[in-house]
Amino acid sequence: MAQGDLMADQLPRSTRKAVMLATALSGALIVGAVVFAGARGMLGQTGAKIASAVGIRDAFGSTPRVVSSAEELRRALDSAADGSTIALASGHYPNIGIGNIKKAGTVTVTSADPDRPAVIGRLLVRNSAGLTFRNIELAADASAVVVRQGQPPKAEQADRDEADNEDAPKGQSAANRFPFMILQSERITFDRMNIHGPADNLDAAYRIPALMVRASRTITISNSRFSALQHGIAMLELDGMRVLNNEFHNIRTDGVRGGEVSNLEVAGNVFTDFHPAPKDHPDAIQLWSTPKNGMMTNIHIHDNLVVRGTGYPTQGVFLRDVKNGRPFQSVVIEGNLVMGGLYNGIAINGVQGGRITDNIVLNYPDRKHSWIRAQNCGDIEMRNNRASRYIFAPVIGTESGNKMDAASPKDEAKRVNQWLDAKPGRRRADSMLQARLTAPR
Repeated sequence: MAQGDLMADQLPRSTRKAVMLATALSGALIVGAVVFAGARGMLGQTGAKIASAVGIRDAFGSTPRVVSSAEELRRALDSAADGSTIALASGHYPNIGIGNIKKAGTVTVTSADPDRPAVIGRLLVRNSAGLTFRNIELAADASAVVVRQGQPPKAEQADRDEADNEDAPKGQSAANRFPFMILQSERITFDRMNIHGPADNLDAAYRIPALMVRASRTITISNSRFSALQHGIAMLELDGMRVLNNEFHNIRTDGVRGGEVSNLEVAGNVFTDFHPAPKDHPDAIQLWSTPKNGMMTNIHIHDNLVVRGTGYPTQGVFLRDVKNGRPFQSVVIEGNLVMGGLYNGIAINGVQGGRITDNIVLNYPDRKHSWIRAQNCGDIEMRNNRASRYIFAPVIGTESGNKMDAASPKDEAKRVNQWLDAKPGRRRADSMLQARLTAPR
């Protein structure tokens, strides 16, 4: 046995099981060649053995390089070849900053042990390209609580103010406002991430805005979970943003929110169990015009599930123009289900060109209406939707096949199952929230 190697019986029990499984499947254990010092005194090749045993490989079929500190991660990223994978050893990393790392292809950063993912308290990715982060826990603690100076803006005006469209309100740095940020970057992916605040301190958690993506292009947030937060994803000044198959629950205000975003796709996400403060107006998905008067084009919001669940009513999809300039162009909102929401189940304002089709908006008996609403829009096709009411004031476009539905019993499981089965690809075996919302009660 080479110096620094560990005997199998010296490995943790979970690791030994993974090693035994890998050996049974392949007939031989592939041992990584990287010797590292773990963040908590672990020595030898434990991290590499874990990565090998659970089958983590890079694009070349090699066991990834395992690192155990922010400094080691930075050095590994500097030298990483396109297609390679870097594995973070299990442990807590209070603050990781990644800047000026640009790859022509893709380099992946993942957890060395999927059963014990690396936990990052703060993460900043700036001026970088070609990075994928996968199977990592982003856990903000109470130190990430936003403290505003003076009186907070009124709920309906909060997103109109110049300060609210900046990285940081007066008196607070951007780094303190958002614990997780992607800035001035391109081709960045967050996949299968667990992003949350302190679940045991919801008073603090509901004042933590999680992820800001700004001044970037070709960004993907997919298959990830957002919980115990003020809001999930904030977006500003983006070209090419995809928010796909994520889960949002125990959120205070908005799941996905932002302005000045073009070439945007928000699809296959689940939103439930929102807990707004008294003056909030919560939305699953909200877009707004900004003081810069930028145009927002090619927006596709489809096949999202918004359900009241154990929380309070929210708005489903809300696009608003605060400058009366019709900044939204080529907007498609289709195939979404909004159950038990506020009056604005789906509401658009200032859209020029697009369609709202095949959506279902169901109000519960405790609310008279949850409607589909379009104001100050042109060249809009409204087709084959279901809602308790429709408001068009004024809209230039076409309307056909829209049906009126009365208030629906709160039979969420039945309705969600029907919606999932109506279109192939909606039901996902790995969705925790889909499983919960469709379980018999």
